[in-house]
Amino acid sequence: MVALVFLSILIVGGVAIFAASQTYLADVPPIPAREALWAVRRTPGMTFVDHTGGIIATRGAKYGRRVSLAELPPYMIKAVLAAEDRRFYQHGPIDLQGIARAMRQNARAGRSVQGASTLTQQLARTLFLNRDPSLKRKLQEAVLAWRLEQMLSKDDVLELYLNRTYFGAGAYGLDAAARTYFGRPASTLTLSEAATLASLPNAPSRLALNTGGMPAAWARAGRVLAIMREEGWITPQQEAFALAAPPVLASSTGGEGAYSYILDQAAGEATTLAAGVSPDLVVRLTIDTVGGRARGTRTTGQPGRAGGPGARRRDPGHGRWPGSRTQRL
Repeated sequence: MVALVFLSILIVGGVAIFAASQTYLADVPPIPAREALWAVRRTPGMTFVDHTGGIIATRGAKYGRRVSLAELPPYMIKAVLAAEDRRFYQHGPIDLQGIARAMRQNARAGRSVQGASTLTQQLARTLFLNRDPSLKRKLQEAVLAWRLEQMLSKDDVLELYLNRTYFGAGAYGLDAAARTYFGRPASTLTLSEAATLASLPNAPSRLALNTGGMPAAWARAGRVLAIMREEGWITPQQEAFALAAPPVLASSTGGEGAYSYILDQAAGEATTLAAGVSPDLVVRLTIDTVGGRARGTRTTGQPGRAGGPGARRRDPGHGRWPGSRTQRL
């Protein structure tokens, strides 16, 4: 009799799991080839440069260089882990311990005050899903996170996360954020700047530094620095020094000015000729920005070097995004 009851429970449970999979997991997005992950669902962006390679203006999404972990200061990586997933290298795609901790915290508060999504789950959401707080999305996010970690190492997941995450102000990826907010590449960030940027992915639009989000972001950066100290990633002296030197935003570039009409024409032509092949373009114009003269409109569509001074030079090692191409217009 006991065996029959146990068998019935197994059958009912199996049917329930099958029904749930058909309801929630039947349309889980497929994961493309490894290199295609760098371009999937990228918001198009366009950077205009003059005949010397100097940046005139940017439109749409801003992308910096594709940076590797080895290029970044160690504290930049630790700041992101402190902000988003301090046990990233200790758990799998799902953090059961983190889920239990979040449930306790939320139960005590009587509301949702802490999430439990791992960094890999956040990456899966960025690449394939949205922020819909439904059970279906959360289940699909878990499945996609598991598949990503079957394909990628932990370092690969973290590197992809840093290059694809939105940091507010139209900046996608850490290097674009560093150039947008602080006017220099991610490889040269200070500890206080690193902690501040690490605080942004939690609420990038609300915390965008150039639209009034700096006070809230800096307060969150203080918590990031405290976690880094608790984990032994920085010393108390480093924490104190960073807190005593809040980051300073770079000056605004001032817009398109007199070139707006020319850029409209070039943007239309570049978009037509690229035909959606390049996820973003660098459009080279024969404009003399010093003399204020337009000497023609020969443009070059080039992939993924938007955002700051790094766009002035070709970077074959990291500037090219997979799936894009260079094309003369």
